[in-house]
Amino acid sequence: MNLTFQIYDAFGDWISANGLIRYLAEGYETVTLIHDTPAVVPFTTDMFRDNPKIKAIVGTPSGDCDVVDARVHESYQTPNILGRYFSSSNRLSDTQYPYSDNGSGFYAELGVNPEHRTSDFYYMRDLKAELDVFEMVDPPKDYSVICEMYDGMLNVDRTNVINLHRLTDNFAHTLKLIENAKEVHLIENSISLFLYHMQMIDAIDSKPITLHAYARKEPHRRCDGPECNNPYLNMLKCPHLHNWNFIWQ
Repeated sequence: MNLTFQIYDAFGDWISANGLIRYLAEGYETVTLIHDTPAVVPFTTDMFRDNPKIKAIVGTPSGDCDVVDARVHESYQTPNILGRYFSSSNRLSDTQYPYSDNGSGFYAELGVNPEHRTSDFYYMRDLKAELDVFEMVDPPKDYSVICEMYDGMLNVDRTNVINLHRLTDNFAHTLKLIENAKEVHLIENSISLFLYHMQMIDAIDSKPITLHAYARKEPHRRCDGPECNNPYLNMLKCPHLHNWNFIWQ
């Protein structure tokens, strides 16, 4: 049997679902990742290029396959398939799992243990692509990397600073830049989420990371202190990595 997998078509959600997809793939001959945003396809294709049974397409589920729909708290029409359709209202199991972060919610709402978010996560680094980015940037001897979506988002020293935001078509290829930086200053977004997972599985050096939690001002992302319990920021805190330092103002 084949599997078709759907989730919200955002980079961060696909990162969060990496472990879920790999866990589910063990029980299927092929796994097709469904996108409605063509620009995301190269990212997921690269993220799962180590596993030939997983492919990404733009389209809709059809044919002889099961569907796992990880989009939660919304209703969608059951696709025209011959297999089974699993969602938060037709779960893979009846087991109830507590969760405190947005990424783990995709697992728990399907009846899957959220521990798979980190235990099954994997990304095969593209060292050639990383070197190409590093040489393209040609950083100075002592440099820091930041990620901010607009100037002044972070309160940091601007000497020899490289902004990772939209630096490349695939931020997974900035890992060498990050590893060799004197300091790393990030915001809560897809890049920090990816780096968190990579450090969680020891696929990149556990160098100190400074996370500027105050930087996101959107009502659903804003954090004013360590007790904010924001489900998006919690994705970078649960479980806690000792080398991550959170700044609240």
